[in-house]
Amino acid sequence: MAEKRKRLEIWLPTDHPIWKLPEGQRAKVARAVLEAAFGRKAAGQVFVALDARLAAIEARLARLEESVHTGATNTGQQKEATIPNPDDFLSAFE
Repeated sequence: MAEKRKRLEIWLPTDHPIWKLPEGQRAKVARAVLEAAFGRKAAGQVFVALDARLAAIEARLARLEESVHTGATNTGQQKEATIPNPDDFLSAFE
């Protein structure tokens, strides 16, 4: 017995990227994305994983912004800057 299907009609802005696809490919691509998004296939986990990674990146960015805002400094070990003697440096090119 064939799989039962229903039709879905959606409205998208005229500048939506799907309109750049060739006619005949749009429904196929939209169906693949919808199936991946709703987990009908294992690919659905891709969106869950991407969402988790995005949340982690946003959290790290928020911490970085807070550090910049509060003026927190790097507390790691700092090396003292050394400035080479210009005469010694230039003598290597003589």
